[in-house]
Amino acid sequence: MTELYINNRLVELPNNTSIKLLDENPYFTKSSKYTYDVEVPLKGSTNNIRIFGCLHRQDVEKLIVTYKARIISDNHTVIDGTATLTSVTENGIKLQILAGNAEMNFLSKYEKVYIDELTLGYITKPDGTAFKSSKEIIEYECSLNDENNRKFLIGTYAETNYIFMPVKRSDEDYPYNNIGIEYNLVGGGHYRPEFMTQIFIHVGNQWPVFPGYNIAPQPYMCYILRKILEVLGYRVVRNDIESTVMANEFIANDKIITDFSQVLPHWTISEYMTQIERHFGVVFRLNDITRNAEIINRDSYYKEDNDEYINSVEDEYTVTSDADETKDITDSNIKYSFNSVDKYMQIDEDVLKKFDKVVKPTYDELSTYYKSLSDDDKGKHVYEADGIQYYDKVENSTHSLAECNQYRRLIRDSENDSSDIELKIVPCEIAKGTAYFSYASMSESVAFDVPYLSPASSTTVSSTGTLQEEIENTTSTDTKDVLEVAMNDGVWQPIKSGNQVVVGKSFPWPFILVNDLVNGEVHRGFSYELNKISSRPNMYSFVYGKLNTINTKSEIVYKIVTGKMLDPMKRYIINNKPYICEKIEYKITDKGIDKEKTGYFYEAGS
Repeated sequence: MTELYINNRLVELPNNTSIKLLDENPYFTKSSKYTYDVEVPLKGSTNNIRIFGCLHRQDVEKLIVTYKARIISDNHTVIDGTATLTSVTENGIKLQILAGNAEMNFLSKYEKVYIDELTLGYITKPDGTAFKSSKEIIEYECSLNDENNRKFLIGTYAETNYIFMPVKRSDEDYPYNNIGIEYNLVGGGHYRPEFMTQIFIHVGNQWPVFPGYNIAPQPYMCYILRKILEVLGYRVVRNDIESTVMANEFIANDKIITDFSQVLPHWTISEYMTQIERHFGVVFRLNDITRNAEIINRDSYYKEDNDEYINSVEDEYTVTSDADETKDITDSNIKYSFNSVDKYMQIDEDVLKKFDKVVKPTYDELSTYYKSLSDDDKGKHVYEADGIQYYDKVENSTHSLAECNQYRRLIRDSENDSSDIELKIVPCEIAKGTAYFSYASMSESVAFDVPYLSPASSTTVSSTGTLQEEIENTTSTDTKDVLEVAMNDGVWQPIKSGNQVVVGKSFPWPFILVNDLVNGEVHRGFSYELNKISSRPNMYSFVYGKLNTINTKSEIVYKIVTGKMLDPMKRYIINNKPYICEKIEYKITDKGIDKEKTGYFYEAGS
């Protein structure tokens, strides 16, 4: 027996009902679970007219309408999602029911659900109480000496959901979330670091050097991901990102906000999920029945004990060769779609084409070769060793090898630029900022340079000369809708001015590259570089170099006879050979679920 419920009301189905249901593997597709057209009679059915109205009448306006829908067959809830009207006839209507990723895509397209318009929560004080007014937010001050405040302000993702790192807006002179450090004086008006009493986040008019400062909270990406899925009705039961260093990635917000949706770009749900999958190398599994959400690393997707053995299959099968393939991060070129970026960190490819590349296996060999060249010839090459590129930097007539092009494209298919996948979640710039220090019973402050987050400016090309001259002559006016991020590893860095430690305390400065911290001492354990560098943990080692590649050019179709509902995300062992499932097709009639299912598979190899 098969039942269709619309908005929790039972629909009358015709006796000859036949519904085709597809359950697709989100590893390959964003469609997930959906039906083909479901016919619902209206003419002569008082019950159905009560549910849908007289949509079959010619004088009734036909609009894009949606309903909550659920199909139950053989005591199984086979799909629970959203139904949309696809066509109207003089006798009735046709509906398509979508669930999981397919439902998300539909809502994004037709109901215009954007992530920056969702209610995702608000910033609060460490004790969980709300700010009473915008003035209270603007002038908020917290001591870092208290353990709870410290975690609230600058903790890792395991300690807090959002942080308050120093951040500079491009249109203002001073950073938000500035760090103030206060001292006791000792004899003669001098101070010693061991007498430090307080470290504060100062945001407001407490200091003469601040022309009116404000608070700019920066939520962790995993926190926002959980909030978005919760708002959409899903409970996150697994998030593999949270077990990696990338859990500490946060949104580099420079806006004065209380609502976290305000830090997000104007993306649909579908676009957001696509960018999350591409950036972290994960797959969303949304269960429409349990309303559970899983975010699974692609590299471990088929390494788990997750095999399904099929013994009852029909001998006949069909092989489809050279099927159309979509762009996929396992084999496509990957590049950042920066709104702005330092021109040395992503050199325009038209510039690089003008210069010969010198590649050596080690930096020592590269340095030896570079030193053997004349000063005139040094600027005529781009250099590379262990995946790191360099240029001839000339400063005060002195030549040296300097790192460059850290954010260059990851090229897997050098002959096919159309295979490029653009990442819209991008690292922001780390530059220099200013922190302020106060002495007890004195009004003066001391300033020095420290890293801070800020947008930069970026690239197109003209001129000829050395590589350095070419880079210096690049400009850009491009503007894109991107999400800028940075990392907080929780490591407290000594605060320095040049090479001198200024105070006896430290602070966990944000970063984007392993060696970009101007005044720190510790090399960071992550870098946003896309290309393989054996000496550095980066996006390649965490994401793009660990992905399984599955040959999708040949598809095998099996008829499987079973009374069970099958899971397309499992690996299947059929006739002692392993297969990866693309999708399972069901036929549902008024009598129940047909035992013969159609499975679409790719060979998994041994």
